[in-house]
Amino acid sequence: MSLWQESAFDAMTAIGHRIDRERGGQPYFWTDLISKPPQLKHQSWDYCDMSGRWIDALIRGRLMTGSSLHLEDEEILKKFMLSRAGEDGLFYNEAKPEYGSTYAADMFCQSRVFLGLNTWFQNSGSNVVEGHLVRLSNRLANVAQWEGKYAWFPGSEWRDDRWLDADGTIAKFDPKVASALKAPGYRTTLLGGLVEYAELLDDKEAKRLALGLALNYIDRSGAIAPDGSYVGHTHSGGVLPTVLGVLRCGIALGDENLINWARKVYDFTITQISSFGWLADGIGFASDYFWGDFCETCGLADFIEIGILLTENKIGDYWNVVERCARNQLLENQIKDVKGLFNGPVSENLVAATIGSFACCALPNSYLGWDQGLEGCCIGSGIRAIYLFWRHGVKDDGQKLIINVPISRETEIAHVYSDDPFVGLLRIVMRRSGSVDLRKPFGNSGPIRITVNSKESSNLGEGEWFYLTGLAAGDEIIMKYGLPESKEKTVIAGKSYDLSWRGRTVMEINPPGKICLTYQRSNYLQSNKSKPDKVFAAEYREKLLPW
Repeated sequence: MSLWQESAFDAMTAIGHRIDRERGGQPYFWTDLISKPPQLKHQSWDYCDMSGRWIDALIRGRLMTGSSLHLEDEEILKKFMLSRAGEDGLFYNEAKPEYGSTYAADMFCQSRVFLGLNTWFQNSGSNVVEGHLVRLSNRLANVAQWEGKYAWFPGSEWRDDRWLDADGTIAKFDPKVASALKAPGYRTTLLGGLVEYAELLDDKEAKRLALGLALNYIDRSGAIAPDGSYVGHTHSGGVLPTVLGVLRCGIALGDENLINWARKVYDFTITQISSFGWLADGIGFASDYFWGDFCETCGLADFIEIGILLTENKIGDYWNVVERCARNQLLENQIKDVKGLFNGPVSENLVAATIGSFACCALPNSYLGWDQGLEGCCIGSGIRAIYLFWRHGVKDDGQKLIINVPISRETEIAHVYSDDPFVGLLRIVMRRSGSVDLRKPFGNSGPIRITVNSKESSNLGEGEWFYLTGLAAGDEIIMKYGLPESKEKTVIAGKSYDLSWRGRTVMEINPPGKICLTYQRSNYLQSNKSKPDKVFAAEYREKLLPW
């Protein structure tokens, strides 16, 4: 498998070890690091949030890797998630006070159910799944309140035909997370999933609801300033998921105002992210704010998805930003080594459930910024982001191969092999006749050499792209380019760091973290000099998702 496929597969394996089969497939949201011994624990997020995310992730991972090894896990989670569907169409968390869980339909959690159902439906065309999507959308339309063109949900939790928290009080939650869960965006994270469903089944009422929710968030929530800036939690407070939903809505309806608003918020967020993709969970808060010190994979995944969606729809070009995030912080947020993580001996299952998972509170130089535990939501988000980067970074339409970033990928039209960051070399072997649009690597200041069947080619294009036409099956294209090494001093969350770059990849960060270190890539490169990224999985068994 390629680097990206391996990353997805390792995360899929971690999910498989976080499923409680004795409880019918209930996910374990929480890894408790301070209990003795450390252990997996259930929380309210297990029921709808985790099951929806992980179904989406396992399907995408399966399509990406061609591996069916986790099909059983996928089926268990599907059955479990559907068991949470109420007669009214909403999906309900179970009443489990010991897990901090109330029997209610949480609006944030409906958004993750949409993730699972939409991806499942696109992959299978199941009438059962379609029915759940229709009922979920209809019930959301029924419980929403309207005033003119604006729609909103008065609360976050629904049960027995009423909002349990319409007064804005969510007393059961820890003060550390209350600011996120009371944010306006917490209730509109489902916007993106609602729009995706509406497009899949051409549901006009769902599109109307989506537009009403989008306009209410933009005009009346007060969450985003007119210039696109905000104070809020990127993911848990719903800022970036809602921006993604507004963008999807704007594209679906051809509404330039929605599109421009989403882009404005995204452009502001770019000013808040580090050069290598470290994005604070809490943006705009006081310097001593707890969540301002950590990067959550979920928020980073939202950021990557918005950048790809904007670019793929020709609303700006954000591949440079997206590539730096994916190559660096996204991959470094994945846990590859548990040395120093646990406070004593732990079960083999806990180790297996941890390796391959993604950080919820990463520092720039360590994946463990919060010593209390690890959250399971980031595994699903990590796989989704990896899939989208891999899916759209290199793509084809059957006639043309488009390479936005130099990564390894097998497509119907060609094999693409990348040795970056070992060396600046990209090799393309055509599987059928066609053409190749090849973007020049970002940040390259030296000459770029391209050969076709060992013959040097020139005059292949201007600007950022090379265009190769008239290629036949078996033709080999090689692009060689420099990977300039550079140093950068930066300040993140009030602390100074020294970065060592090789091309678009951060090789080392100093000072290093105290435990659970990240960016130890110089050592990896030295020990893997002869192992560039050149191995692929078998042919795809199924058609990839359009998104």
